[in-house]
Amino acid sequence: RPDSGIGFSIITQLHLTAERENFIVVYPDGLNLGWNSTKDILGFRNEEWDDVQFLEDLVLNLNNQLNIDLNRVYATGFSNGGFMVQRLACSAPDFFAAFSVLGATMIKQMGPFCHPDNPVPIMFMHGTEDVSIRWQGDPNSYMPVIDSLYFWVTFNGCNLNPLEPELIPKKDEDAETFVAKITYGDCAFGGEMWFYGVQNGGHNWTGVPGVIRDEIAGLVNTDILASDVVWEYMS
Repeated sequence: RPDSGIGFSIITQLHLTAERENFIVVYPDGLNLGWNSTKDILGFRNEEWDDVQFLEDLVLNLNNQLNIDLNRVYATGFSNGGFMVQRLACSAPDFFAAFSVLGATMIKQMGPFCHPDNPVPIMFMHGTEDVSIRWQGDPNSYMPVIDSLYFWVTFNGCNLNPLEPELIPKKDEDAETFVAKITYGDCAFGGEMWFYGVQNGGHNWTGVPGVIRDEIAGLVNTDILASDVVWEYMS
């Protein structure tokens, strides 16, 4: 928000990963250039349309045209789209196989919409200097990054003690950003939760500089490409 599927393709370049790894990528347009992740949640703008249903219907419609494995459908989103992905994880955990969230935390009051019988594989990536969705959260709308991780780690029955952080090798020793990967294991779905913290990173799709305007994007780390990391996790 405010962007389109075409804009998201430019931000993420996920289709390049898809071409190399042989999967289908779809860039849908949200109504009015956004996603209704807070439908029926008190205290938030409450539009009437149901984007959970829309995204499920979209996949089923495309299944009439494309060779889709309905057991391996994934959702990824950035910013407002990252909030929407978490709404999907809460409201449609059996429809999508895994989720990845970039530049977004957990909406406050979304907990009751999550079904405890359905743990979900989910990964996160966030910059410590994100000026749009702040690391420390917003008391009126969304949780801090750490609280969001705690929610999902607990929700998924993972070990609360993560493995030793893995520092991603820097391509440029003079760069002001670096990435640490934190892994939570022993999760109820039999896998792991990943979190990538980008020190000094801003509100951007990691690895793709020069797309989002500088005052929003901040510093863009190029040690990893978020699209490749997302696919590595979800596949």
